[in-house]
Formats: sequence, C-alpha cells, structure tokens
Amino acid sequence: MFDNYFDDLKYQEYIGEGRTGQSAGYKDAIYIKGIRLKGQLKNTHSSDGDTTTCTIVYKTKEYVVPHS
Repeated sequence: MFDNYFDDLKYQEYIGEGRTGQSAGYKDAIYIKGIRLKGQLKNTHSSDGDTTTCTIVYKTKEYVVPHS
C-alpha cells in the first residue's frame, strides 16, 4: 500500500573485523527500499571552516547491519 513512498537507498553491508582486529570491509553495494521518517541536514559556518551534520532516519523492510 505504501510502497510508492519508499525510496531506493544504496546499501553496503559491513562484514566485520578480521582476526587482526582491523576492518574486513564491506560487501558489494545493493539497493534496498526505505522511507524517510525524520531528519535534517545542517551546515555550520565558522572561522575554522564549514561543518556539515546529517541526521536522517529511514525505516526499511530489511534488517540493516550496524556500521553499514
């Protein structure tokens, strides 16, 4: 019913850490469906430079692995 409102999101699943404790990387990118619930994109200008902060929340039908 609400599938028309879902957007395609590029998703790379985090594999985890190897035996040495370093990141093993990510799997190949796929597209999943997600709907934006809330969030904002904030730009801050200061004498030290510009900073961009993004806090956007999506709801997906698939389970998303942490750090992905």
